[in-house]
Amino acid sequence: TLLTAAFIYWLSSILMPWMFNGVWDANSIRDCREILDGAIGGCFAVIAERWPQLIFGNYPNEEYWRAVLAFVGLFVALAPVLFFKLPRKMLWFTGLFPFIAYWLIWG
Repeated sequence: TLLTAAFIYWLSSILMPWMFNGVWDANSIRDCREILDGAIGGCFAVIAERWPQLIFGNYPNEEYWRAVLAFVGLFVALAPVLFFKLPRKMLWFTGLFPFIAYWLIWG
């Protein structure tokens, strides 16, 4: 327990300054470094700018609906397996979902 507490303290002492000194508004990584001026901190402006790329990868913008539909379909397919009170008739979708997802994601 003491070793784990020491590890958590050590990890927090490294991560907290990096997170709380983070820069959220910058136009480039160079601007981010200028704002930090040598201090320790993360450049989170990249996350805000590149959010679609982080979520969808190199999918074309007009095809985002396919990845979103596959993700939502995953939860619909898992529902009758995880929750027994749902109608068992929904299991047909669970069986077909791998094929549907393959078609949605790779076309």
